[in-house]
Amino acid sequence: MSELLDYIASFGSAAEADEIRSAMITLQKLNRYSSGYFLPESGLYSFSPVNMKEAEAAIKNPSASPLFFSGPLPAAGGEYRLTTADLAWFMRSPARALCVSRLGISLEIKETAPLDDEPFEIDRRTGYSLNGELLQVMAGGGDTQPLFDKMKAAGMLPHGAAGRAAFDKSAGGVKRFIEMIPGAFARPENFAGCEVTCRGVHLRIKPCTLYDGEPVFAAPFGLRSLDLLRSWIEHLVLCACGKKIRTRIFYGEESRGNYSVKQAVFDYAADAQSLLEKLADLYVEGMNGPVELFPESSRAFVEAFNSPGKDEPLAKGMKAARERFYNFRYPENADPYILKVFGSGYSPGRKFRDTALAVYGPVYENMAGEVQGDE
Repeated sequence: MSELLDYIASFGSAAEADEIRSAMITLQKLNRYSSGYFLPESGLYSFSPVNMKEAEAAIKNPSASPLFFSGPLPAAGGEYRLTTADLAWFMRSPARALCVSRLGISLEIKETAPLDDEPFEIDRRTGYSLNGELLQVMAGGGDTQPLFDKMKAAGMLPHGAAGRAAFDKSAGGVKRFIEMIPGAFARPENFAGCEVTCRGVHLRIKPCTLYDGEPVFAAPFGLRSLDLLRSWIEHLVLCACGKKIRTRIFYGEESRGNYSVKQAVFDYAADAQSLLEKLADLYVEGMNGPVELFPESSRAFVEAFNSPGKDEPLAKGMKAARERFYNFRYPENADPYILKVFGSGYSPGRKFRDTALAVYGPVYENMAGEVQGDE
């Protein structure tokens, strides 16, 4: 670039060279919402009304981060084709789904520098995948050694004896879980899957295994929001496809050193199609702009809202939601995707409450639960 400027400047006199170079260069602001683009005689121009609104907000409140979204995105063309797992992943964190699936933005941030020593435990994501695969193998009475060999070869386990010990620890926990729910995985049968269409969104259940004619979900180490949403959405799709069945969920809980397994049941939902249509509408909305639904605080709000007691439901719900959203150790408002989409000044309000009730409300209204066993 400097050679090109020198060449152009050579057409003038030596006294004019610097002036020519300056006339050829325009220094742009790093931020599209910089006020310089909208001030007279700045030499910069912008014709974006959205950027102008952001610039005005930055001038009025300079300490606040500018909003990433000032309005909805242009509608995505074509139809949406999803698996039930895809829709559950979206419902767990629409902010992340919007960034990753629609905008192609990945914000996976390492909070600490890599450690010099080798890890002795399996990381959380790998552990979740491992537990799921162990459950499938062990529920069918299979050998876990091939799974160990596969994960070791893929570098997913700590090296040496630490890897074997971590794998055996997970396998022991899954074995304990299975022993506490005898008969849950009886009479397995293959299910070819099915598909339903809701508001232009095609939802498909992949081929899976039913037990005694019913879907069974298992979460040995706690019922995460993703597990809950996936089991609920698959249940609705099966009901909408004409299957009059119930769905069973077994999940482990540990409290004060005591481990117990609980069972939750979704009975047949006659209104499955209409419930899926509402989720489909929310999905389309979330692919075009922010949706105020978050992994932990939204669920916590509805759980507290529905809990018995004398306190006003809305007050209970918002107290629980804020405790999760502003949690001291793992604050949800520090999630990079939530921070990107909603900004640092966001606080849960009416829209947050309405969205949480729309998604998690029917889940808990249709759920019956009981303690299966403990030790």
